[in-house]
Order: sequence, then C-alpha cells, then structure tokens
Amino acid sequence: MSPIILTTHDLLVAALLIVAGAVLSRLLALDLQRLLLVSAVRMATQLALVGSILLSVFRQTSV
Repeated sequence: MSPIILTTHDLLVAALLIVAGAVLSRLLALDLQRLLLVSAVRMATQLALVGSILLSVFRQTSV
C-alpha cells in the first residue's frame, strides 16, 4: 500500500473549491460562507493535529 502524495497544487485546488462554495453562498444569499470557512479551518486544524499525533506514535519503537 502506497501513501497518497498531496502536492501544493492539490491543496490549492481544495482551497479554491472551498472559496468557490463561499462565493456561491454569498451570491445566492444563503449566508453560509462564514460557517463554511470556519468549518474548513477547523477541519484543517484537526487533521494537522491528528497527523502530528500519529507521526509521533508511529515513530516510537515498539517493545
């Protein structure tokens, strides 16, 4: 099983899709743009924290 390699381009596309959703929300007067952007930042923070915890767990040697 090989890991999925995410490039800067992949992350920019994901960010662009989130911003596009926020812009559409604004244009359609759905008022979801703030909730969408806060959720995206929260998700990225949680994934970074879980990733760093998993890295430290897997770096430790087993007994």
